[in-house]
Amino acid sequence: MKQLSLIFCFLPVLCFAQIDDRFSDGNFSENPSWVGNADRFIINQQLQLQLKSSGTDTSCLFTRNYLITEAEWTWWMKLSFNTSANNFARIYFVADTNEVEKISSALFLQTGGGDDSLSVYEQNTIGCTKILTLSAYLTNHSTNCLRIKILHPTLNDWELFIDSTGGCDFYHAGTFTDSINRLTHWLGLFCKYTSSNSSKFYFDDFYVGPIRRDTIPPKVLSAELLTDRTLELSYSEIPEKSSAENPLNYIISSHGEN
Repeated sequence: MKQLSLIFCFLPVLCFAQIDDRFSDGNFSENPSWVGNADRFIINQQLQLQLKSSGTDTSCLFTRNYLITEAEWTWWMKLSFNTSANNFARIYFVADTNEVEKISSALFLQTGGGDDSLSVYEQNTIGCTKILTLSAYLTNHSTNCLRIKILHPTLNDWELFIDSTGGCDFYHAGTFTDSINRLTHWLGLFCKYTSSNSSKFYFDDFYVGPIRRDTIPPKVLSAELLTDRTLELSYSEIPEKSSAENPLNYIISSHGEN
């Protein structure tokens, strides 16, 4: 009688699952796990990730992410201070390592800095190079509450959206082209601070996954005649500028005699 031998080969499989972390479980140690300067962060009573450090320093946290193609990154953040060259935050939405000083290929959004701007940078072994500034918003406020959305719909094209109130009424803030065929292994945040701001960084609602499309168009809620040639329209949500300014998207219904 012949014996049949079965050999099972277990190969490591990379998990390409999306990130959807609202910190509602009260921790950042699992589902997903964030690593780095974990002793300098807490989940506060509002279930937000908050820096809780002291002195003048830098702190970071990273979590695994391999999604990059046809992907979306969204997060909420609040900086309760007027930013400066020594007080700002970065979100690394593409990074090849979780050790900031050893990064050789990364893209990050810096919130604040010496010019109080929102800017996208490329980081490699040489250093950091600014590739886009979102000129519509400056971080020179005592409280900067923001929600950011980044889309990577095609190989080289990137789109950025922002709600400068921290809500979900995004407006298109900029685009850039990146010709490098990048891979990513990490999503991370980096805080640079002086002692007076060492507990004033807040983060929440991290999402990395397939691009979520808004399929419900904005509706006109009201129209007010301001002059014989000007109408003021109120929408259910902020429409795209090019669409809202296109006369072909409107019709005038006639009711009764003129």
